[in-house]
Amino acid sequence: GHPLPAFDLDGLRTIPSMLQALHLFAFGFIALALFFLQPQVTSLPSRSLLLTIGILLTYGGIDEVWKIHLQFDRLFPHHQWIAIYIAVAFGLPIFFYRDVIALWKRYRRATGFTLLGLCLFGLGGFATEVFTIAFLKPFLLNNFQFDDTIKFVLSVKVAVEEFLELLGENFV
Repeated sequence: GHPLPAFDLDGLRTIPSMLQALHLFAFGFIALALFFLQPQVTSLPSRSLLLTIGILLTYGGIDEVWKIHLQFDRLFPHHQWIAIYIAVAFGLPIFFYRDVIALWKRYRRATGFTLLGLCLFGLGGFATEVFTIAFLKPFLLNNFQFDDTIKFVLSVKVAVEEFLELLGENFV
């Protein structure tokens, strides 16, 4: 069977994608509010990290609603856009390493949960996509001739991806 359109995990502007976008917008709003309201001298994390996180999470919410990343395949052949996302994901903690260390020292448990959430989100959002492109789709297309089997396996992949993303967001 087919899911109801409002609950299709792979659909555009569905209840699951709106919930995920709401999480991202809320986190982005909190980071931007702290950026504008927190005094500069006592800012931990730094104001530049708060601004960067706020902008990226707001973009993430917009992307979740309108699936902007799916349009990148036209601009970047062979899913090269994923490399940009991964570079940003790994570059942020490197660029803001002082903030990460200071947060770890001061708020170890909260920072640990946040890092766990980010890892789960990344596993769901990026690792499943890379796995699908590099291994799953070629395997399915070479070994199965039934459209229903391929659709089922890809539907399970999408469900796992969305589950890990939402679980990660909840840990953050």
